[in-house]
Amino acid sequence: MGAKTTRLVVFSLSILFSGGLIAQNVAINTTGAAPNASAILDLSNTGNYAFLAPQVSLANVATLAPVPAPGPAGLLVYNTNAATTGGSGTGYYFWDGAKWNYLSVGGASTAWNVTGNAATTPGTNYAGTSDLKDFVVKTNATERMRFMAAGGAGIGTAAPKSALDVNGNMSLGTYAGVTAAPANGMIIPGQVGIGNSAPNASAILDLTNSTNNLGFLLPNMTTAQRNAIGAPIRGLMVFNNTTGCISYWTGFAWENVACPTCTAAPAVPAVPTGLVNPVILTSGNVYKTNPVPGAISYTWSVLPLSAGTVVTAGQGTTSITITFGAALTAYTICVHDSNSCGVSANACYTVSSINCIHSSATWLYTGGMQPWTVPNCITQVTVTMAGAQGGTGGYTGTNPESSGGNGGSISGVMPVVGGSVLDIYVGGAGTNGSSSGNGVGGFNGGGNGWWYSPWYWGGGGGGASDIRIAPYALANRVVVAGGGGGAGFNYAISGWEAGGPGGASTGGYGFSGNCQCVSAGPGGGGTQLAGGPAGTWGGYCTANPGVLGIGGADCNATQNAGGGGGGGYYGGGGGVWSGGGGGSNYTGGFTTTTSNAQGTQSANGFVTIQW
Repeated sequence: MGAKTTRLVVFSLSILFSGGLIAQNVAINTTGAAPNASAILDLSNTGNYAFLAPQVSLANVATLAPVPAPGPAGLLVYNTNAATTGGSGTGYYFWDGAKWNYLSVGGASTAWNVTGNAATTPGTNYAGTSDLKDFVVKTNATERMRFMAAGGAGIGTAAPKSALDVNGNMSLGTYAGVTAAPANGMIIPGQVGIGNSAPNASAILDLTNSTNNLGFLLPNMTTAQRNAIGAPIRGLMVFNNTTGCISYWTGFAWENVACPTCTAAPAVPAVPTGLVNPVILTSGNVYKTNPVPGAISYTWSVLPLSAGTVVTAGQGTTSITITFGAALTAYTICVHDSNSCGVSANACYTVSSINCIHSSATWLYTGGMQPWTVPNCITQVTVTMAGAQGGTGGYTGTNPESSGGNGGSISGVMPVVGGSVLDIYVGGAGTNGSSSGNGVGGFNGGGNGWWYSPWYWGGGGGGASDIRIAPYALANRVVVAGGGGGAGFNYAISGWEAGGPGGASTGGYGFSGNCQCVSAGPGGGGTQLAGGPAGTWGGYCTANPGVLGIGGADCNATQNAGGGGGGGYYGGGGGVWSGGGGGSNYTGGFTTTTSNAQGTQSANGFVTIQW
C-alpha cells in the first residue's frame, strides 16, 4: 500500500468513525475478509503487521493513572517504567478493577505454572514471598505447612518453635508412605546415631556423648506405675525409683538387673517435725524427717483420712506438704523408708488440728475478772490496753485543776501458749470527791481519796488494767497499764490540785495546783509492792509511803501535807490538798513493746487483744 493509499484509508476511517460506528463485530485486515462471528474485533493481515498495545509509564500498580479513570477491568497496556512501585519492571499489565497485574517481562513469564517451569535460575527464581510474610501451603483449603517469615518451618502447626516442627507422627526411610507411625510417634527403618555422625555398624541406636556430660535415662517410675504397664513385652526395661533397681520384664515377671548394695532394710526414720497446730484447708503445712543412710524412698501417711486431707507435695522424699481437710482433735503423721532389701517400721507424730482464724477482741470494765482461752494455733498476740482515770476533787469537778489524772496506756507483742487461759482485769475509774466525803478508788488497785471536813475532798485513784496467767494471783501479772491519780481540793484557799497521770515506767505525779504551800507527791515506781511517798510541805513532816495501791495520806493535817501516789503497778491513790500520783505501767510480759505512755485514757480502762 502506497503512502497516498494509506492517507486515503486513514482519511476514510476518520470520516467513518467521526460520525460513530455501530456494528456487531468489526474486522481490520488487508484481505477484505469478514470478521469472525465469535469476535467483536478481528485483527488479521497477510503482511508483516502486528498489534501494538498502548504504551504507558505506570507510576504505581495500585493507581489507574496515567490511564483515564474510571477504568474498567480488562484494560491492557505495555508498561515502559522499570521502577513502577509494586510492579515487576517493564512488560504487559492488565487492570483487574483494583490494581495492575504483571503479565510478562522480556517475553518470558515469571509466574509458576501448575505444570512446572523451565529455564529457572536458583536464587533468582523461587516460590515464596518477597516481603516479611509467612509462606503457607494448603490442600483442600486447609493449611498443611507453613514457612515462617523469620525462619522455621511447621508441618501441622502454624507456630513452629524450631527449625522444623512436626505436629503428628512421622515415618522415615522405607517406612515413609508404607507404614503409619504411632500417634505423635516416629518410626525409622535403619540405624540412629545421636551425638555422632557414624553409628557403629552393629548398633541400631548409638548414643555418643563426649562434650557435655550427659547420661542415658531409662523410664523412671514407682513400683505401682511399673506394675500398671499394660501387656509389657519381654525385655522391656525401666528404673524402679521405689526400690532403686533397674528391672526388666522376663515375659512372666519383673526381674531386677541391678540394685543398690544393701544387706537389710534401712533404719527407722526420725520422728517427723512440723507445725503442732496446723491450719485447716491451707496448703503449706510442712513436715520433715532426716535422711536415712541406705534408704531409697520415703512413704508418708496421714490418719484419719478425712475428706480433703491430702499430701500435696513431696511424697517419696524426706519433706512433705499436707492440706488438712477437717478440724479434728488430732492427726497422726507417719513415715517409713525403704530400699531394695526391705521396708522400715513407721515413725509417727501426732498434731492437733484447729481451724485457726485470726481475729481480735476487746474487754471493757465489768468490775471483775474476765477469762480468755487462747486458740490452740496461736503462739503470740498483740496487746493494747489502758488503765482508768482517777476521780476529781471538790464538789463540782468542773475545774480542770481538780480533774483526776488519765490512765496510762501500753501496747506490745506477747508470747502465749495455745489452750492456756489468760485472766483479764479492766480498771475502773475512781469516784469523785464530794462535800460530804472522799472519793473511792477504782477497781483493781485504785487508792481511796481523803477528806478533811469541811474543806478538803480527794478523788479516788483510777484502777489499773492488767493481764494475768491463771491462777490470777498478783504475782502472775504479765502486763499492767497503771491507773491515774485522784485529784485533791482545798476549799479553804480555793485551790484545785490535779491528780497525777497514769504512769509509764516510773509512775505519775501529783500537782499542787493553786496551793502555794504544798509539795507534789510522786507516783509509785517500778515495783508492785511499794506505794509512792506522801507529799511534803516545807520539810515539816516526814513522808509516809502508801501501801499496795493506796495513796499516802497527808502526814499531818495541820501542816497541810499532800497525799502520796499509788503503788507501782496499781492505780494512783487519792490526795488531800495535792492529788495522788498515778500508778506505773509494767511491760515485762512483752517481747516487743510498741508504746508505753502516761495520761492517755479517760474514764474506765480497756484491754484489746489481736491474734
